[in-house]
Amino acid sequence: MKKSSQMLSPPRLMNRSSHIQIEDVSSEDEMHDVKSVDISHADGTDEEYSSTVPSQEESSLGYKIQQAWASVLDLLSTATGWMVFWLALTVVATGAIVFMVMTGMVKKEGEEKASYVEVNSQILNTIFTLAALSNHPLRLRDLYYLLFKSHELRGQKTLKSRWPWYHTEGQKAKDPSLDDNSGRLLLVLIILNLNCFAQYPICVAMWGYDHTVRPAWIIGIFLPVSFLCSIVGGVLAGQFAKKYGGKKR
Repeated sequence: MKKSSQMLSPPRLMNRSSHIQIEDVSSEDEMHDVKSVDISHADGTDEEYSSTVPSQEESSLGYKIQQAWASVLDLLSTATGWMVFWLALTVVATGAIVFMVMTGMVKKEGEEKASYVEVNSQILNTIFTLAALSNHPLRLRDLYYLLFKSHELRGQKTLKSRWPWYHTEGQKAKDPSLDDNSGRLLLVLIILNLNCFAQYPICVAMWGYDHTVRPAWIIGIFLPVSFLCSIVGGVLAGQFAKKYGGKKR
């Protein structure tokens, strides 16, 4: 009996500095297993981490498609969501027309070709300018709060509501183990503000000049900068949200 009881005991790893005990909790009715790890250090401090292992169904392509479709339906349940959807659809359609006309996939010549490109380019410019004008005040406000108001309650609440992954000064005061990720938020805000700033010269060139005398260098320089900042800022924000979304408990 003594030998069998030893065989049923949970695995233990011992060394001079720490004692680690791993417990597995599983159920046939659950779709995934939860593993809890308790770490006891020699100085008497305890740490506990938890991680969720996704099931095979959650990792499948069909499950991800269902989740994506549910997100789309949730977006379309609001008036703002419908507006974003139609604007995105317009950008895709007009961008495709400009591309096909410029590359010769759609056969247009002379003044007719110039008219197709100009009209659709103006539609794209209008949408991107409206997006910059609507987003820029909030991005500038967030940058101002991060640089000058991050110690005040109002600034912390505003930044936390807009960027949930940001660790506020109040959170770090309560839990010193939280990383200081203010520098990462600063990087994201600088890039996204540059995205808006780069759109304004494009708008001036598109609305202030006829297409026959428009300075091509303005579009050639600022359009790639605007697109690049938008993509990089969005990707970084998503990566930071993924990294700091989980909490140590």
